[in-house]
Amino acid sequence: MSISGKTKKLVKRYKFMLIGILAVIFLYVGVAGTVSATAQWWVGTGDTVHHVDYIWRLHNGDIPKRTDGIQYPPFVKLGGQKPQIESANPPLFYALQAPLIGPLLNQDHWEKAIAVGRAINIFIGVICIIVLAWAGWLFGGRRREMFAVAVPALSVMTYRFTRLNLDYSVDALLLVFSTLSIIFIYKLLQNGLQKKYLAVLTLLSVAGMATKGPYIMFLGVTLLAIILASVVHGKKSTVKNILSGSAISAAILVITLICIGWFYYFWNYKVYGNWFTARPPEYRGNREVKSFHEVITSTSLWFIFYTGYAKAIAVSAAITSFATAGILIVKKSGIKKLLSDKPLHLTALLMALATIGIFATQIQHAVGIGAYNFRYMLPAMLPIALLMTYGLLEFKRARGQLVALAAAAAGYTSILAVASSSTLADRVSGFESADGNVNKLLTATSSNGLSDSILYILLGLCAIGAILLSVSLFRLSRSDR
Repeated sequence: MSISGKTKKLVKRYKFMLIGILAVIFLYVGVAGTVSATAQWWVGTGDTVHHVDYIWRLHNGDIPKRTDGIQYPPFVKLGGQKPQIESANPPLFYALQAPLIGPLLNQDHWEKAIAVGRAINIFIGVICIIVLAWAGWLFGGRRREMFAVAVPALSVMTYRFTRLNLDYSVDALLLVFSTLSIIFIYKLLQNGLQKKYLAVLTLLSVAGMATKGPYIMFLGVTLLAIILASVVHGKKSTVKNILSGSAISAAILVITLICIGWFYYFWNYKVYGNWFTARPPEYRGNREVKSFHEVITSTSLWFIFYTGYAKAIAVSAAITSFATAGILIVKKSGIKKLLSDKPLHLTALLMALATIGIFATQIQHAVGIGAYNFRYMLPAMLPIALLMTYGLLEFKRARGQLVALAAAAAGYTSILAVASSSTLADRVSGFESADGNVNKLLTATSSNGLSDSILYILLGLCAIGAILLSVSLFRLSRSDR
């Protein structure tokens, strides 16, 4: 093939890669936006009121404590006094939202504030897509263009991610930082202890720990990666390289502790005797408390990957089953290539360690209040999505359509869950009697004071995104090198 022919082929692949990433953004915004537009502003349950109260308190110069309880007056009137259980989270996420949300809350426009906040969280989700596409490109090997599309598609279309903005959760921002940390760990292991990578990893360590406690797993693998990079690229003896890497890791740890350690000590440990949670001892969240033995032997824990991906268990089981089957038939040559690329296989080991650590936080949370939720695994979504991508793309004859089908099906079941919501049926006038799913969604949208055209635009984005994703992956698969 001539040089010009190769160039044209690359341009075509990059074009369809960009179309695919845009398709994922359309599909995600459509699904997450539909969930946001149809769910009532006052949900009455979940974490929204705690997060929004935190923003209001921070905007007015205060960081809440659990013992303060919910203090935002309209929320107190609607839901009564509740412990501020989200006060265990560091303030970064809330500080980013306070300039836009705080003034609306001060004016008692809390419905509008929640609407704007949901939009901000969807925007953070779009940032996740871009960062995950970058990671897919780095770890995709010869199929990097397909991975740049498939990895974000399989990451953000899971049910728990598309509804994060409904719960006002901080996990999307945490996923941005955890994914970036893995990207720069890989670059560090590839190129050695360059100052620019160390500086970025230091900033990510501070930002991640200033967002939520589970980032400590990625902080740990970051510190370990620096030592490994020192050994791999160091020119001194192994012992001296380890000591040199350990000194740099210790410096980053000290900087992180100075910048955000005060919060975990003074706001959590000093007050509650726990570094990472503000849950009162009697808090149950309407769940049954289980022992460690009950949790570790529960099928609900071990099936969390199998049934927790999509809202519908059958859809989730089908997606994860095909992904697992694909992983099991991966050719030995692919494994040999992974092992021969030292930076790549070291990064894979560190991703595995971080994922195990995040899974341990799920176990700890379940022991505490008996909660099993795929949302707690979201910080480790990159390694999970990479495995799923490897598996689903291993079926060559499917031309990438298993990925497109999985993303679209997961999104559809998320929207369908809203259309069949018993909560909306109880609270929205005319919802239960509305004929058809679209009419139910229109009724719920209208109850939020939004125009019907908003819902049609969002559903249109879903359809366009699903079609473009299918076309993109098909065209990329045709030129699979």
